[in-house]
Amino acid sequence: MAYIFDKNGDTINPATEESLAELVALSGGGSSAGLPVLGSDATGQDAYAEIVAVSTQIAHYLHVAVGNFGMIVSLDGGVTDHFAIPANTERLFPGLSIPALASIRTRNLVPGSDYTNAYASVW
Repeated sequence: MAYIFDKNGDTINPATEESLAELVALSGGGSSAGLPVLGSDATGQDAYAEIVAVSTQIAHYLHVAVGNFGMIVSLDGGVTDHFAIPANTERLFPGLSIPALASIRTRNLVPGSDYTNAYASVW
């Protein structure tokens, strides 16, 4: 038998097919079905540009990858620099709370050095 736990590790109730389906629906992500949404950008720029948008539910995971030169990632439409991703790297950021309909944007890590092959998935 499976159990659902709250953030303190206390048992809420035995997990049933119905309670697990409700939990998945409430904690969805990138798409309305809770599946990842992928965006890409072949060549970077010095100003922020949208790489992917969160769908209609809060997203809790972000996976990013970039080729040459590295990039900065913003989870709030370019208002704040959130993550610096070095060249030829991928990173997974679990446990986030990215608002529904948020615009995830990227820009060059080093001005004038356009990154290549950037990808971002959110769910």
